[in-house]
Amino acid sequence: MTAPRKRARRKPVRKQPAYVMAEVPDDTFGAATDPLPPKGPEAPPLTTDERFEYLLNNPDLYAAAHSLPGPSRVGALPTTHPSSI
Repeated sequence: MTAPRKRARRKPVRKQPAYVMAEVPDDTFGAATDPLPPKGPEAPPLTTDERFEYLLNNPDLYAAAHSLPGPSRVGALPTTHPSSI
């Protein structure tokens, strides 16, 4: 009696994906050769004091602060400790 023959190794079968991917066109996300968008105007250089002064003179800031709700006593702690008896 002779030894059984070795089976030949099968090559793995690669399944094709259910989708087909094509090359992404350049105009979808922009090409690397596209020119950069133009820069907007730069803000003028201001000192911290000038910026703060512009904030204080801005009426929109006061309108936004006026629209906020006022102070509330809900959840506030008493200002004094309770008397211990």
